[in-house]
Amino acid sequence: MEKHFKASINKLVKTMKDNKLVIFVGAGISKNSGYPDWGQLINTIKSDLGLFENKKEENGEKEENDYLKIAQFYYNQWGEKQCYDLLNSIFLSKNYEPNPLHEKIFELEPNHIITTNYDN
Repeated sequence: MEKHFKASINKLVKTMKDNKLVIFVGAGISKNSGYPDWGQLINTIKSDLGLFENKKEENGEKEENDYLKIAQFYYNQWGEKQCYDLLNSIFLSKNYEPNPLHEKIFELEPNHIITTNYDN
């Protein structure tokens, strides 16, 4: 195992020296700066809709938990402007600062950073 670890480190160092390092990051990186994760964002959208209040409906229907469906429902219900207004109120209402993980990533001087996050 140690031999494999050393080989991986050597490959990483070579990739960095060749300016070919690409970092893939997910939501955990930004959550440490205070950004909401998908679940928190969707709960805000649910609350704004006044629907799906984290409990089963009295008529026996199950709560909707498909995040993309909920976001699309909000967009369809309220339109592009209100959708962006809600997102701006969440993401632009606070000055989020880089966290130590961001700093470590930039210390690696990657050639590219790829993320599926909704923030920048």
